[in-house]
Amino acid sequence: MKVSAITNTNFKGLFTDRTKENNGNWRMEYRPYSWENKMVPKTKIDVFSSVLPTNEEIYIGGAQRELSKDILGTVSYYKDISYGKDILRKTITEMPAMNLEESLKVKDKKLTMFLKMKQEEMQELKKSLKDRMGLIFDISKKHNEYASDFNRDVFSHTYSKETRVNGIKTNFDKMTKIAEENGQDFQKYIKLAESADNVRTAKDEIFEELLKIEEAKAKGLLIDISRRDIESPNEPLKNALQNITKAKGKLIALSNGTITVDEILNKLGRDFSIDKAIKYVENLMIKRI
Repeated sequence: MKVSAITNTNFKGLFTDRTKENNGNWRMEYRPYSWENKMVPKTKIDVFSSVLPTNEEIYIGGAQRELSKDILGTVSYYKDISYGKDILRKTITEMPAMNLEESLKVKDKKLTMFLKMKQEEMQELKKSLKDRMGLIFDISKKHNEYASDFNRDVFSHTYSKETRVNGIKTNFDKMTKIAEENGQDFQKYIKLAESADNVRTAKDEIFEELLKIEEAKAKGLLIDISRRDIESPNEPLKNALQNITKAKGKLIALSNGTITVDEILNKLGRDFSIDKAIKYVENLMIKRI
């Protein structure tokens, strides 16, 4: 089954700009991930990391203007003091958390953009390596010109001894610097490639989770207790476990993943009770994605 919603989701991300719907007055809404429950501090994106922060930030600063946005481009902080303006927009309205399915779709969309950032950085590194390789030929040619002048007889030198020595040293230093820069960029390229593979693995895991959720929903076999910011969040599971026979085969959406009723029954065995089952899944939700 194809999970088309992964790429065609209407979610803009955790931050949603509602200014237009608010008669042009600033309104920035924030919906936490199901496993987040409440807004966590912003963390600057590290393009070399394998992990995207829960509340990632791309900060653009300057003397007259600064802004903070997420990886999807939604601006949540804006300051402008240029041309006599004195504008500051930073109020954030925290909204109810997303459920697991919504959270995974948003996270997948953000990871797609994270991969794009990595690919763009890799292209920049490749361009730098290519540009330096062109310089090496010219520098090497000049280095050899000074070096070969040493072998000429005393009346055939093109350059003075001091010029030859300085020329050899200068061009050797240039080649050494290029070699060091190439080595550093090559290590960065490797790190980007490896971290991109890890992000793709994370996306694959999200796809599998969404596939399970979609199939369970289609069959009426989903028990969703992923929203933890509501009253009596475990009620759907408690109700379902009143009839174990009917509950078997159902999928439970937790705040940070999924588990089947059958897995809980196998885990608890003869010690099974509704209270113990609830306690078990609550402990699982202590862990974070």
